[in-house]
Amino acid sequence: MTSKLDLPRLVEVLSTDLLSVTRCDFCALLLPDADSGELRITTLYNPEARGSLSDGTIIPIHGSICGKAFWTGKTQHFNHFEEVRDDPESFGNKVGRPFYQRVMAEGLVSGCDIPLTGRSGVVGVLAALKRSERAFSKDDVAFLEQVAAQVAIAVENALAYEEAIKDKDKETKQRLYLEEEIRAEFGEIVEDSPALKAALDLVCVVAPTDSSVLVLGETGTGKELIALVLIGPTPWSLDQYRSLHSSQHKSLNN
Repeated sequence: MTSKLDLPRLVEVLSTDLLSVTRCDFCALLLPDADSGELRITTLYNPEARGSLSDGTIIPIHGSICGKAFWTGKTQHFNHFEEVRDDPESFGNKVGRPFYQRVMAEGLVSGCDIPLTGRSGVVGVLAALKRSERAFSKDDVAFLEQVAAQVAIAVENALAYEEAIKDKDKETKQRLYLEEEIRAEFGEIVEDSPALKAALDLVCVVAPTDSSVLVLGETGTGKELIALVLIGPTPWSLDQYRSLHSSQHKSLNN
């Protein structure tokens, strides 16, 4: 599985494999939802769907059996939902009871919720459910846990890839913004010289950091303008630059 993972495609493949081995009726990938702080059905296989659970459905972490699998990091295997109906750590609380009714409306009876444990911890839950009692044997559960281990790696890679894309986009936007700011700071100086463009490119790289920079050049070449962009046009920073530049100039003449 590659880092450029298509999560919907992953569940499609998984559901086919799970169906062939365990004959499950419902397979879902649940990932943390940043906005609600709960779990969200990211992708779903449910050919006999009845409408109460669908892609994007928010699942309460502290009001569901899959939520319990997520925060405990332990597989939750049950032969009938009635077994966990009154569990205060899942359906047996004020948050879980309404959600239990939604599960019942879907006609689901038994199942297995497996935490997706990656290198950095639990990244989600794989839910495999059936509309019949005692549907999963111990061998089925062991197989599901093996599948979940592979899914965890794939999901972690996919999330890392998405985060890298976001960071790259953010870096690009910041760079473009900084380039505009640099052009504004230089005023009438036009970036039509290869040497000047190269200098501005270097400024774009170092300006957002806390690195120390030594600006060198002959008098009248625009060193002070470069320094203004790097250190910010505050009276203190400008005076500091002028003082340093003056002392360096004197030392070179002595």
